[in-house]
Amino acid sequence: MYSIDEKYPTKYRHITKILQIEPSCYDEGDKNSIIDAKIQVKINDKLFWCWIPDWRSIFPYNPQGGPIIYGVGNELISNLIGKEIEIGFRILALNHSISNKKIKSIIGTSPKHKERNKLIGQICDIIPRDKWFDVYIDCGVFVGGIPKFIDTLSIGDFIEVEGRFDGYILAVND
Repeated sequence: MYSIDEKYPTKYRHITKILQIEPSCYDEGDKNSIIDAKIQVKINDKLFWCWIPDWRSIFPYNPQGGPIIYGVGNELISNLIGKEIEIGFRILALNHSISNKKIKSIIGTSPKHKERNKLIGQICDIIPRDKWFDVYIDCGVFVGGIPKFIDTLSIGDFIEVEGRFDGYILAVND
């Protein structure tokens, strides 16, 4: 296995601000105990939503009174809005294809699905894993878990991917 730092080298990290937060799941309905959430961010003048799957490990909830930096529940959300973060993105590809468009862009959020986004970019690295390949796209996004169709992809190809963006918050800047 590899660490988040290995997965998101500097050129695949973004500095942005949290614009909005929508909690997705609470621990047994307790509004103070957020398990995961979606956040809205802006990258290269594009607004989009991303899922934060490791929310609880970044913003732990401890009802026994342990250290809680930003608060819990609504207090946590209001304290994080506007905070500058360093984030790495991974897209869970629902659709993918070789692109004839020679552009590099995170297209943004589909109106129907807040966390479903589209990107077009050039493949700059392909890394084999046990049962899949990881692909790095030059618009700053990591596409994980590409199955066997990788035989049709090469470094330098342009790819169009649509899917759910996962965001991995690497740092919160105070």
